[in-house]
Amino acid sequence: MQSDKKPTILVDFEDAFSAKSGIPISLVNDTTCLLHAGFSLILWYSSESKTPKIKIWLDSTLSLELQARVQLLSSRPSNFKMWVAQLFPWIFNQRIPCDFVYTTLFPRVPIRGINKQILRIYDPFTAENNFIEIALSFILGRAKLKNIVARAIRNFSYCRLNKASVIKVYSSLYTRNLCYSIYGDICKTDSVIYPVTQFAILNSNKNIETLVQQNIKNPYFIFIGGQRQKKDPLSIINLWASNLNLYDFNFVVIGKISEQMLGDPVKNATRLGRLMIKTDITTEELEQEVLNSEGVVYNTLPDGFGYPVAEAIYLQKPVICNDLEVFREIGGDYPYFFNSGDFNEALSILTSIINGAVKTKLKAPNLYNLPESITKWQEALI
Repeated sequence: MQSDKKPTILVDFEDAFSAKSGIPISLVNDTTCLLHAGFSLILWYSSESKTPKIKIWLDSTLSLELQARVQLLSSRPSNFKMWVAQLFPWIFNQRIPCDFVYTTLFPRVPIRGINKQILRIYDPFTAENNFIEIALSFILGRAKLKNIVARAIRNFSYCRLNKASVIKVYSSLYTRNLCYSIYGDICKTDSVIYPVTQFAILNSNKNIETLVQQNIKNPYFIFIGGQRQKKDPLSIINLWASNLNLYDFNFVVIGKISEQMLGDPVKNATRLGRLMIKTDITTEELEQEVLNSEGVVYNTLPDGFGYPVAEAIYLQKPVICNDLEVFREIGGDYPYFFNSGDFNEALSILTSIINGAVKTKLKAPNLYNLPESITKWQEALI
């Protein structure tokens, strides 16, 4: 690598705008951090039809100086071909001059001649590095076939990487240690870089102390993320809706919940305006919703990071979440924890917050800000 040339990173940007939370938003924010860290980027995606949306994002969020270090390249194979490439990577090989390749969901990248691969890891690719155990998960009904197949292919692909050429970047210490327990592939180049929150990107030139909470007549708590995969707001909402008259607060959900999953009490709460389910809102609108709320509620299965927890911490709002090791790591003593599965305890905490029966927490321990993330990426790659 030439010392007078900024390293160039090819970023698998295919699914960058497929969702407003989780890995897609983390991919977009990592991309922003890498540009601020001084790298030149090639955003790699599969169709020219995606170009206008990417250009809108570039124009609306990045300075002209940063945009000058971005190249758009629509030569990426489709996701189906990328799945095939996990098994037979030579079939769709391309030669793209770059120093690093950044990827998340597809461990094997069909590119010849790369120096290093950056693999962003949010969860282990499988719970067991053993085909028999993976198959048993499906047979015993613990996971859907599609999910089992996807994890098995990713696990197969990951295990065949040349780890000497891979820089593994984990989303948390918890995720790193869990992966080590499964794979045992500890490398000195491994890093832990917490995903920076979308609000930190939005407010990179602002002091968050100046952000204003509007006066809201009916207090509410907010769930960031709908009912999908690991996230489970409905278990709390169902119990709340079944005893609606007992609670002096409402709920707002940012994300999709299938109509078929809503029982009569929840539908009644929606008709009464006590529950609002919102989709397709902007980052600015989401930030204001969180600021106006009494706090962020998060209930999930074991998670690799926990964006809603970090976003509440960044905005210095109360966060109420189930007691998971990773949330203790990223939140310290700041969150109000309830035992996983104890939704009565969760609602009791929310009631105590509304009634002022619990003390206000000290200032949030970590703002998950842009400068810290930039420094971490520079340390990991230079």
